[in-house]
Amino acid sequence: THVQVKAREYERFLMGTLAELSQRKPLIILAPIEALLHKVVPLSFFHGYGQKIELGTLAPGLETLPKELHEFGYLRKDLVEDPGDFSIRGGLIDVFIPTYAKPLRLEYFGDELETIREFDAITQRSEAQLLSFDLVPVQQTAFGDKNLARAVQVLNDAVNQKVIPEAKALEWLGILKERRTLNDIPGNFALFYEELTPPLDYFSKESLTIVVEPSVIAQQLKDLPQELA
Repeated sequence: THVQVKAREYERFLMGTLAELSQRKPLIILAPIEALLHKVVPLSFFHGYGQKIELGTLAPGLETLPKELHEFGYLRKDLVEDPGDFSIRGGLIDVFIPTYAKPLRLEYFGDELETIREFDAITQRSEAQLLSFDLVPVQQTAFGDKNLARAVQVLNDAVNQKVIPEAKALEWLGILKERRTLNDIPGNFALFYEELTPPLDYFSKESLTIVVEPSVIAQQLKDLPQELA
């Protein structure tokens, strides 16, 4: 639906921004106070799941990388146009990582990564060659074994405490075990972590914060839901 598409686009944008903050890239961020307090995945998420892929190293192969992209939340398309898309054509994998201005084209010979190039999403023509790139998730759900085991335990506890119906929990557990995305589970990513964190925790100590209209923000803080305030 339109709402699901917009939610997915927002999460891709959010994850791209958080990834850049985790890499300490210089950014200018304009945001309402509620967005800065809304809980997101902990900073350790990117340290545990982001990976640097380089030419001349043991990079994920032509069969392995698509599986990783799927688990990271990327959607397979016929044509890569937007951040979070990837496609496969023969020995080529195109992927649009949200921390890059342009999508990347990975060319394989057998299972060996031979070239990494940027390409134009409109003309689909290859451009500058790269020696490496950083692959980051585009969704807050993490399918690592430790996080997955925690999510399963949380759901089982919720059933035992009669917080959610057993039938619904079984449905969600089936989705989890197949390592599919959990867009139909409200607040799904919270299942995977012991603690969530506000985006402000991603900012470095050297960050400069400018507060516009402090009195208005003070009132907004009073009006925020209890879980955010």
